[in-house]
Amino acid sequence: MKIKSSSFERGIKLYQIGINKFLGNSLIRRIESNVFNTNEDLQRILISHGTDGRGEWVDLAGLITPKSEVEKLLGQIESGKLTSSADLNKSFSGLHKSYFEWEWTWACEKIEEEIGITVNKLTATDVIDLLERWKKSVLELDNLIYEDAEKEFASTSMTGFGIDGGDDIRKLDFKNVRGDFQTNSFVMSIT
Repeated sequence: MKIKSSSFERGIKLYQIGINKFLGNSLIRRIESNVFNTNEDLQRILISHGTDGRGEWVDLAGLITPKSEVEKLLGQIESGKLTSSADLNKSFSGLHKSYFEWEWTWACEKIEEEIGITVNKLTATDVIDLLERWKKSVLELDNLIYEDAEKEFASTSMTGFGIDGGDDIRKLDFKNVRGDFQTNSFVMSIT
């Protein structure tokens, strides 16, 4: 397989946009309901407690969770500690409830990789810089989604519409089925 260097670079850029957005969302969630006046206050809020959440994560039928927690769960099933569907449901509920704390532990590790500073040493200026990255990434992502949505309303997407009529019938048929780009609810939610 050959991948053009421009496509490879674009892929890296898009991946970085996703990373910046995710880390920014996680950071915002961590600080949004807290009050802090000093860098020390901020650092106390940001510090991650424990190591659960570090490492690889897996999709457990739609429940994104640390692989280590799934392995613990499997161990409990295999050892006979969990024997009923109610026990299993309770375990799944516990995994779900712990998601944001574990997510923050994982995000701390990634933030440290991204900027080279441990979260217990971040200052308000560092947080502002991270949030500026987040803001830029959100806007870039919205623009990409908007451009992609615009393609759905291009004349090349009208294939199969108004087959029994001319160009005007095709456009009218398309508009009746898909609507108008400017008033489309999805497009309006992006802008």
